[in-house]
Amino acid sequence: MNQMRQCGRTVHDPVQLILPWHLFPDRHLGYSWFGERVGREKENQRMLKQAIPNIFVKDFPAALACYTGPLGFRPLFVYGEIPFYAHVARDEAVLAIRHVTKPVIDHTAGEALLSAFIEVSDVDALYDSLRASGAQIWQAPRDEPWAMRSLIVSDPDGNLICFASNLAR
Repeated sequence: MNQMRQCGRTVHDPVQLILPWHLFPDRHLGYSWFGERVGREKENQRMLKQAIPNIFVKDFPAALACYTGPLGFRPLFVYGEIPFYAHVARDEAVLAIRHVTKPVIDHTAGEALLSAFIEVSDVDALYDSLRASGAQIWQAPRDEPWAMRSLIVSDPDGNLICFASNLAR
């Protein structure tokens, strides 16, 4: 087989030109292209537990009051002598709230950029609850072409949080 050069090294296998296998240390442990175990029993234990979206805010006390007030989350912890970081939860959903001094999202790139997406069992019931509690509704529930029904709320810093139910269920 012809030798080829990629990133200053000799490559003997043309597949390595497409996928840099040296960046995938578990490739020798029997994983397929898609990360599934091959030739061994799959692990009973999950490696990934959950993703926790970070919500960046300028006014931390106002944001924490919004998430733990009208949005119905409860604080898991609030960190800092002058608080600047917290995790809040509602049912199984967790969000991280972090104080920043400058906007993180460039809203000139688009006005409807989401900071977090949370799947819910009944978006219409959640909408009724949020509306009654005084949450800032940015978009009332609507059916989306990708078989979800979505609702978007806004926090005091303009972060958009989308809650959506799967219509296919």
